[in-house]
Amino acid sequence: MSNRKKTEPKPLAYLAIHGVDYETSRKYTERLLKRLDREKSKYNNFGFAIGSLVPRRANRALVANIVKAAKDAIYEHNNGFYSNKPIHAFGMSGDIVPTLAFLGVDTFDSNSFVQHGKNLRYLSAHSRKFSAIRESINLLEITKRDLLNCGCRACEKYTRFLEAFKKLSGMKAQNSHKIKGIGRKLIKSEVYAFLALHALEMEFREFDLIRKKISKNKLRRYVLEYATKTNSQGALIRAYEAATGEIIEKPKVRKVSISLTRDSFAIPDTYEPPKTKEILLFIPCTKDKPYKNSRSHEAIRSALHKDQRIHIVTISGLYGPVPEEFEEESEILKYDYMLSPQATEQADFVEKRLIQYLKRYGNSYRKIFAYVTVRAYREVARKAFKKYGKGILLPQKPKERTSKEFLKRQNIKEMQEEIGTHLIDATFLRKQLEFEFG
Repeated sequence: MSNRKKTEPKPLAYLAIHGVDYETSRKYTERLLKRLDREKSKYNNFGFAIGSLVPRRANRALVANIVKAAKDAIYEHNNGFYSNKPIHAFGMSGDIVPTLAFLGVDTFDSNSFVQHGKNLRYLSAHSRKFSAIRESINLLEITKRDLLNCGCRACEKYTRFLEAFKKLSGMKAQNSHKIKGIGRKLIKSEVYAFLALHALEMEFREFDLIRKKISKNKLRRYVLEYATKTNSQGALIRAYEAATGEIIEKPKVRKVSISLTRDSFAIPDTYEPPKTKEILLFIPCTKDKPYKNSRSHEAIRSALHKDQRIHIVTISGLYGPVPEEFEEESEILKYDYMLSPQATEQADFVEKRLIQYLKRYGNSYRKIFAYVTVRAYREVARKAFKKYGKGILLPQKPKERTSKEFLKRQNIKEMQEEIGTHLIDATFLRKQLEFEFG
């Protein structure tokens, strides 16, 4: 390349770096840099590309270590002589991108957006604050509102094709198909192309947000918040620690008491629900305590805009109803029990306490709901509502009676709509529009 004429274009050449951990990546980089020093090439239009990352993708901390080793070697060699050269990471995308950008990676490549198209999955922005936190939704489950909310080029162009694409997704790929309402024949590849292009647009949005954080010198804080928010198992936290050298204190382990029984807690006889509460909403208990800090309860409260007119009462598998005012009582924080379908005697106890609560306080509320998807808890709520004579069980027709249905978008939307009809006022409508459209 150094023999090219001055008038000829000079493509950016990338020099590959490989390693399986910090030590091997650093040694490889140092050898490469020393060779560059010796050869003294006149061709300076080059950068570094870090490989060997894809097979280690699941270990975010190891990926961060490999990249950090290369960056450290480049910045420390010859007073940072090569530190202005761009760095590329082969095959990286998704939740590790903010961490790698913080480490100094400038560009990425990936075919994950193609895989979303191939698998007929629609990639949605799960959080506006953290654009890389996304969920993958089956094409058949998305609505025109989802596409309108997104507003990317793919969604704007293909909104009118959505229902046709859903039909087309189940047809043969080799043939063209005439679908009612569309003025031309369609092929299945158009569905794949739409979903892939949309996923690529989501990647671009992620990069735009990272660039903004860099320009405001807020990337480090963003990476930590992002890691904390997205990864309960700690993989991204470990990657952040590898990237920064900072040790994040692990949350204190909750103390559990094995001496607690179902009689250790009961709602006091003097209790009265707050007069500001108009809607009663039962939701099942969680392993994390207090309940309000759990991922599932946070999602429900957020979906309902933390409306103070809604009274959250948790169905404890051990105690029965636990109004939100009691969530931080010692007996609530220290028990560890989940109701199972086999525990019929305990289910009868929980059902009995639910009925007692409804009979005593039910008239305090304008409407009563239970949002429950797990079989054992759902059956308890169903029986209690039937015997009490009031109460709406949501979602009305879940596909499964399991915990994975709890945070499904269509089920949360159903809950929002059902409860929202009884809280219609300017404030609730404004918050709902903000939740859906940003």
